[in-house]
Amino acid sequence: MEIKNLVEQVHETMCEKGFWDDEHGILNKILKNPEFTDSEYQAVQKAFMSQRLMLTVSELSEALEALRDDDTDNFAEELADTVIRVSDISGGYGWNLDGYVFEKMAKNKRRARKHGRSF
Repeated sequence: MEIKNLVEQVHETMCEKGFWDDEHGILNKILKNPEFTDSEYQAVQKAFMSQRLMLTVSELSEALEALRDDDTDNFAEELADTVIRVSDISGGYGWNLDGYVFEKMAKNKRRARKHGRSF
């Protein structure tokens, strides 16, 4: 499966399960209210985005706890949750994660070993 397809499927499921209801509802209200400026709309959107990023961080924290507990299955599940969260964010904001991932991989191939650092 391509990253693009994964992103689309994950985001569709997250919307179906209600994880975007609050954001869509509030942002739609703002769009209909002429008193709100573009910068206020963007500030609210960034607040929602920040919340989504922290949920992604929480999945990595759960992976760390699983690692500390030698729980391999849960560790893999939490990494999967992290990929799902990142995919949902990308799908929700319309970012072409395929392009970014493959561009970054190409950039990393050109970089020095350990990016020129000792560790």
